[in-house]
This record gives sequence, C-alpha cells and structure tokens, in this order.
Amino acid sequence: VKRKARIMVGPGYKWHHFIHEKYQFKHAKEEQILADKGLYPLDSYLSYYKESHNKILQTVPPERLLIIKTSEVGQSVPKIAQFLDIPPESLRVNVRANVRRKADKYNLLAQLDRDFVREKVKFHCEEFMCQYFPEVKF
Repeated sequence: VKRKARIMVGPGYKWHHFIHEKYQFKHAKEEQILADKGLYPLDSYLSYYKESHNKILQTVPPERLLIIKTSEVGQSVPKIAQFLDIPPESLRVNVRANVRRKADKYNLLAQLDRDFVREKVKFHCEEFMCQYFPEVKF
C-alpha cells in the first residue's frame, strides 16, 4: 500500500508560535485592528504561508500532492477520495461550513483596506498563486 503525504493541522498545532518567533513584522497603521485583537501583522501570516507552501512543494513528490482551493474542498470530495483511494462517502461533505465558521466570526479582513491587503498578498503569494491558481487575479 502506497501512502499519500498529508499535512496535519488542528487544535494542537502550534503554528502561531512559529510565526511569532520567526517573523518579527510590525503592524502597519492600516492593520491596527489586527493589533487590537492580538493578531499578527499580515506580513507574518503571509510569510508563513509562502514558506510553508514552498517547503511542501519542494518536499512532497508531485504524484503524492493534491492541491485544491479551500473554497472548493466541499465540491472536490470525489477527487480527494480518488486521490486517497478511499470511498467518497467516508469523507465529510460539509467541510466548507467548518472552514468558514471561525473566519466569519469577526470578518477582520473585510475591515482592512482592500488595496492594502491585495498588495500584501501579491507581494508574498503572487508566484505561488500564478503557478497553481492562474485564474486568480490581483
């Protein structure tokens, strides 16, 4: 049986400690709301995103890697099941509801200047996004 690579993220995963220790960015005035809520600057989160995805892409062989947009996980259950070689009914279908629940609680990104966020994402993530999700425009 050939095992597929997988990434574990959950309540015990301490990524926030990694961000705090490795990336020492200061909050820009446009993201003061993040500081007020005890969150890191966008540069910290996006630097972590870029570094972790690059590490995965360099480490995991392409035939053992399945990349799916978070917004498409729910509709990709058959594709995921085929990739994992398991029955589709063994996967939960309401994944999107679980992913969005916490994100919608404060809706902080919507409170930030759209151009400010777009420029931060473009700076940190454009190369990855253009390669894997070319339909996404900045």
